[in-house]
Amino acid sequence: MTPLHRTLAALAACLAIPVGIALAPGVDRPEAAAEAPPPAPALTFAVVPQQSATRLARGWGPLVAALGRQTGLPLRFVTTKDIPTFEACLD
Repeated sequence: MTPLHRTLAALAACLAIPVGIALAPGVDRPEAAAEAPPPAPALTFAVVPQQSATRLARGWGPLVAALGRQTGLPLRFVTTKDIPTFEACLD
């Protein structure tokens, strides 16, 4: 594992706890435990394209997949061909 992957894995571990707490509505209501939650919409994990899309996908894809598995959230990695296009997508 590269130093970058170790750093990103540590970041993912730090994010997993708050995300899990924030996404556990109704924990204080016993009747909510019996209700089946609706499927969660896919969350987008967007990365500013400061490198080629292929390189970003190789570096970030495994982290996003692992974060999705650990949190149980459907995550999707996206980037764009350049920074102006990325910024336009934010509007």
